Amino acid sequence: MLLYHLSNWADLASAQVGSTFTLRPGSQCAEGPGVYFSEGTPRLTAAEGAKGRPVAAIRIEACLNDASWWRSKGGKAKKFAKARTWHTNGASLQCKVHSISEIELECGMVGVLHCSWNATSGGGK
Repeated sequence: MLLYHLSNWADLASAQVGSTFTLRPGSQCAEGPGVYFSEGTPRLTAAEGAKGRPVAAIRIEACLNDASWWRSKGGKAKKFAKARTWHTNGASLQCKVHSISEIELECGMVGVLHCSWNATSGGGK
C-alpha cells in the first residue's frame, strides 16, 4: 500500500536522491502516538503539513498488516470522503530518498520524496 506524509519541515525542501532523515512522532497524536500517513493519496488534514503549506510529501510503500502500523479509524472519514490515516504506533521512521517527483495539491505543487523506510523504537521529538 502507498502511504503519504505531508511535512512543512524546511529541511525536506532541499532533499535530494540519497538524502536520509528521520520522521518522529509529534506532540499532538490525535488518534494515538506516531507519525501519521494517509492511505493512497496525500491528505492535507492528515499531517503536520496542514499547519501551513507543506514543503514535501513523503511517499512510502508499507505492508499494513505489519505491527509497525496502526489504523487511525476503521474506514474512510465518511463526513469528508477522505482516505483513512495510519500511524506508526509510537515509532520514528528513518527514511532514505530514492527518487523525487511532484504532485499538485490544493495548495500548489509539492515535491514528492519516494523513500524506503525503517521503523525505530522510541519516538518523540
